[in-house]
Amino acid sequence: MDGCGRINDQGNLIIFHLKKILSYILSPLFFLFFGIVLIIYHPFLILAYLIFGRKGLEWLMDRLVLTMISILKIVLFMRYEMINFKPIPSDKPVLFISNHQSMWDIPPIMWYYRKNRPKFVAKKELGRFVPSVSFYLRNADHLLIDRSKSENALSKIEQFSDHLTERGYSIVVFPEGTRSKDGKVAYFKPKGIRTILEKMPDILVVPFAQHNTREIDNNGNFFKDVGLRIKVEMLPPRHLSLDHLEDQLEDLRKEISSAIGVDTEITQQ
Repeated sequence: MDGCGRINDQGNLIIFHLKKILSYILSPLFFLFFGIVLIIYHPFLILAYLIFGRKGLEWLMDRLVLTMISILKIVLFMRYEMINFKPIPSDKPVLFISNHQSMWDIPPIMWYYRKNRPKFVAKKELGRFVPSVSFYLRNADHLLIDRSKSENALSKIEQFSDHLTERGYSIVVFPEGTRSKDGKVAYFKPKGIRTILEKMPDILVVPFAQHNTREIDNNGNFFKDVGLRIKVEMLPPRHLSLDHLEDQLEDLRKEISSAIGVDTEITQQ
């Protein structure tokens, strides 16, 4: 038994060092391809918008998102597991709610539910100086807000909800308000969701539980982990009511926490 244990330990150690070596080799390639894709797509996104309008811009951006997912899979050997993904009616707005671990939470929703034309509430800084992404956010009906001015942000979300209703767009909300640093799901901030529900009380709510996407960033390190398994699970669609909204959101937070296997109790609110 001790011999088998030592062999297993040695095997795990070899795999660990092989992954480290691959990380040193592949991480620069990942950033190179990532940057090249953003730069190459940028002029074509502008052309698509000028020639075909917003729909042309959205169609091409969807392909950029698919390219990014492919880079993760091919260069860093990421494995995506989509659990319980089901078609969602695309003839009326949908409210997608997800925990937030990384920028990589966004591509699966954008690609797999592109027919729902999901729109994002993003910090205003993303509207500047990021090739492809900034132009897309500014010109494809997304909402850029100044997070330091919360009351002004709520007013903009209210106007944004009217706009979504008129155009039939869907909206993606990360109600934690920021990315999780430890993988736990922070308390949901209800104000933005309440504002949306006041304008669209019958909107279908589709929750997602995203697991391991924060590991892609590797705590901000240049060298990325190789061979990660990313799981994105769709939880049962539902409707939320304005009555006892905070309680419903807390139940949803705990449901997402259970789905990704983290403790539902957190120390800070």
